[in-house]
Amino acid sequence: MSASLPFSFIIDDTLEEFFKFSSDLNISAPLSNLTGNYNKTATEGQIFRVVPEDADDPVFVEIIFNGTSVAVFGETATSDDGPLSENFTVTIDGGEPYMSTYDDPSPPSYRQWFQSPILSEGSHTIAFTNVLGSPSIDFAVINTTNAIHQQSVIVDDSNALISYTGAGWTTANTSFLLFQPPLTSKVVPYGNSSHLTAEVGDSFSFNFTGSELTVPGSLGVRFALDGGAPQDVEMTVDTAQVKSTDGQTQLNTPFFQSPSNTAPGSHNLVVEVTQAQNLSFIFDYITYVPSTSPAGTGTDDTSATPWMLRHKLHPTAIAASILGGLTFLLLAGYLYRCIRRRKQQSRNNFPYPFQNGVDSTSETGRMA
Repeated sequence: MSASLPFSFIIDDTLEEFFKFSSDLNISAPLSNLTGNYNKTATEGQIFRVVPEDADDPVFVEIIFNGTSVAVFGETATSDDGPLSENFTVTIDGGEPYMSTYDDPSPPSYRQWFQSPILSEGSHTIAFTNVLGSPSIDFAVINTTNAIHQQSVIVDDSNALISYTGAGWTTANTSFLLFQPPLTSKVVPYGNSSHLTAEVGDSFSFNFTGSELTVPGSLGVRFALDGGAPQDVEMTVDTAQVKSTDGQTQLNTPFFQSPSNTAPGSHNLVVEVTQAQNLSFIFDYITYVPSTSPAGTGTDDTSATPWMLRHKLHPTAIAASILGGLTFLLLAGYLYRCIRRRKQQSRNNFPYPFQNGVDSTSETGRMA
């Protein structure tokens, strides 16, 4: 299947057909009680040294893909090894190596730390060498005009396919501080910005062709898929799984997943804020698995089963778990700083970064 325009597919670090890591890296399972990165994994080198020229495996990683470009996300290298740790060597398709930098003004932080140039559509190999300071790779995003089988499209909040309604929406390009005892990490939102609102009634809509859609978010939000009948769900925060310090909160959960019986095809999603409680709903991206094309269609599929979901969070539970009125961070599920091991397990059905922290029980449900 193909599409007429490039679209962005998430490729997890566990997928060996895309990532060829150095034998110097740890690749055993991480601690199960740690909140995870994308698909609960990240791959990180040991405290890296310059690899000798006669080494058997001088490459940190090779990324093999079909497409026009690739971006790499994870935590940047520390400055422990001095100025040299700010740079690494890139080789594209066996060509002339060149020096690149993480472009991080205050390392380490979690962000996009590499973007390839635009290449011709086709097969490419990008190798990173001379890596110092122990950076991590959480996932890559490949731009391509051809859909990648069983992989999810990621749609940034600034994408023109997402339509916003309401006067309260603003954009922010600030980074967040995520706390994961005993470590802290700065988080740069996907696409370097996010949308947020604290106005009840504000909404956004998104047309897509596919299934397994996930929208991470917060507060009382009403989700309507294909304009169908409502299903009420009460969401309560499990405070035992929320970690807070100095007003910073980490909460990892998917706030909306399309129903498992949602047929692949054209669908319309509407997300409406129904509660605010002096907090902000922060929205950064959507993921879904495309069917015939990774593009939104711009039209509703009248044959789709109408479906609607209203999400409400108990304000008292939110207030108890969030210090200083800081809302959940949409991108928080991507992050755990410096996970040094790579998880070897099957992917979840819904490839969302948020994993823990919310109990969901359905009170009433009506399907049209």
